[in-house]
Amino acid sequence: MLSKLDGLQELLRHQTVDEVVIALPIKSHYDAITTIIRVCEEQGIIVRLLSDLFDLSFAKSLPGSLEDVPVFTFYSSPFDHPDLMVKRVIDIALSSLLLVVFSLYYC
Repeated sequence: MLSKLDGLQELLRHQTVDEVVIALPIKSHYDAITTIIRVCEEQGIIVRLLSDLFDLSFAKSLPGSLEDVPVFTFYSSPFDHPDLMVKRVIDIALSSLLLVVFSLYYC
């Protein structure tokens, strides 16, 4: 920590800072986080925020955007896992083969 909140603007004016990482609990420090983000935004500084919005047991989050609005996607199943891709290819190949076999059998 290089500065307290009340000295942040002064610090950013006199020091070269590329990024600010906020590791405060969002629920209890919302106003302080908003102030930090606004000060950094004015200086063109990247802000990274550790997200602890929800107490998730095993779900993972994936940052993204929806029409230029930042969003987090929460999921508990594998997301684009290579094993799922292999399963998908096998399902399609087997289904296609069975369709051909049954169409020849019933024709």
